Amino acid sequence: MGTISERWPATRRVVLEGAQDRGQPIVLSEFGGISLVSEPGAGWHGYSNARNSEELAARLQDLFTAVLGCRGLAGYCYTQLTDTEQEANGLVYEDRKPKLPLARIREIVEGRRSAGPTM
Repeated sequence: MGTISERWPATRRVVLEGAQDRGQPIVLSEFGGISLVSEPGAGWHGYSNARNSEELAARLQDLFTAVLGCRGLAGYCYTQLTDTEQEANGLVYEDRKPKLPLARIREIVEGRRSAGPTM
């Protein structure tokens, strides 16, 4: 059985009450939802909006730092890679053009800090 901090990180339950711990992996099946939008109120974009690429990079950095710091987490799925017609919360636009330089996205996803500016 894992410690309380492993089973209840940040006081949130990650396994069902009474579930037997058999060493099964814990996976964060969806997180993300940050949109890069310049026009507020222009339809549904995501769970939160970044006004520019620097803000997007900072928010992504915060999310990935938190996820990569979760001990006991076996894996994760960032949602979503690309924008779609109805959602603008991908890491790249619908035409697959990156919203940040690819090297910066990689640094964030791998948990490395950039030595220089994000753009």
